[in-house]
Amino acid sequence: MPQNILSVTGILIAAAITPGPNNFIALDAGARGVRVAGHAIAAILFGSLIILVLTSLGLQNALRVEPKFGLAIAVLGGGYLAWLGARMMGAAKAWQSYPSTALPQSFLGIATFQLLNPKAWALVTTVAAPMADDSNLPVLVALLVGTTSICLMLWAAAGARFHAVLEHPTARRRFDLAMGSLLIVSASAMVVEALA
Repeated sequence: MPQNILSVTGILIAAAITPGPNNFIALDAGARGVRVAGHAIAAILFGSLIILVLTSLGLQNALRVEPKFGLAIAVLGGGYLAWLGARMMGAAKAWQSYPSTALPQSFLGIATFQLLNPKAWALVTTVAAPMADDSNLPVLVALLVGTTSICLMLWAAAGARFHAVLEHPTARRRFDLAMGSLLIVSASAMVVEALA
């Protein structure tokens, strides 16, 4: 069990700190203030916990038995994330007011974003495997919430640091173009990986 905890924690930290769709949401939210960032992080965690519940109810076995289901999640989720990235880039080109609303803003919107995030599905199903025993579920929930929260707070803090810069129209436009591009690239990479 302690060895599982160490390996799961390492996987969670590596996945949650590296750039991905959730990090872009946290970065963008952090640039709009602490309260907005806390709201976004809570919604991301809520979406992750729903994935964990679905996984613990047997969805992980269904993904193993029928790989096409996992592929469908990756393709649909990747398509959604790429669409959001393109929308963000389009909003940047027609930028009129701060902040951009191309990314989901509501709690439900961000939680749904997480449910359609292929990286989140891959992460949760990966960390659930070594701790498949139901008695380990509370530990897994604590690890998932704790490590993901800390990593997303770091991304939100980076966004907050750029807040003053992002109030300038040109800087905000460049930021949205860069984030939209990165979102499209990361979504495409996840789909290509799923298809390989």
